[in-house]
Amino acid sequence: MNFPRIASALVFASMIGLSGQSEAGPTFTYGPSAVNGPVTGSAFAVTIPQYDAMLNGPLQNVRFAFTFRTDSPNQIAFENLANQPVRFGFIPYLGLEIKTTKFDSPPFEPFPPSPPFPPFPTPSMPLGAFKGVEDFMGSDSLTVNLTSLTASDTRTYSNFPGLSDFIGTGSVTLNLTAALLIHETSTLAKSLPAYKFLNPGTFSGDLTVTYNYTAVAEPSSLGLLGLAALVGFARRMARRRLSIA
Repeated sequence: MNFPRIASALVFASMIGLSGQSEAGPTFTYGPSAVNGPVTGSAFAVTIPQYDAMLNGPLQNVRFAFTFRTDSPNQIAFENLANQPVRFGFIPYLGLEIKTTKFDSPPFEPFPPSPPFPPFPTPSMPLGAFKGVEDFMGSDSLTVNLTSLTASDTRTYSNFPGLSDFIGTGSVTLNLTAALLIHETSTLAKSLPAYKFLNPGTFSGDLTVTYNYTAVAEPSSLGLLGLAALVGFARRMARRRLSIA
């Protein structure tokens, strides 16, 4: 499986299944589900009920709410591959990709860490010229201990290609891939340092999926409305006959 340059490792090798529940009002919510696994784990799948538009009304959007945490420090090593010294900076952040048969969110679309990081890291850390061997040791290398990260975000998709996968009377499987991402800058724009994780830690978190919809009157409610209208019409006709007499 190939990922973009910034994607450092897949996470969440295992998870606990979602528990479904409905809410009063124009939403149906499934979750939260607990997820956990190593930083270098693999993708995972979640199966939830589809939204029954015939029974409840038109689906307006699907909302995904995430809270992900790194539970232990992660150590990352950088190495300069250029033949001259450089200064570099980096930002670690978390990202997620969601796929169904037709639905595909933007790949590894980031969601903001908490506390927020600046959008562009300052290239302030020095690395010596590449010494000819990529071993992440020596003057051309640097090892950094990453502090724990927490990220919470909500993404809402409406009029998005593939949302039809969420509508029906069966179930839909979400194929998710979470990743710890590294965004780098360097004084040599075309030569970003290589990096790898050392003693990778673990992730934990939760996921909640909500269907937002436009409610329609239930058949029983429609029947009561019709009965009330019929009674009102009968009363008006009775008063009309009395006035004529």
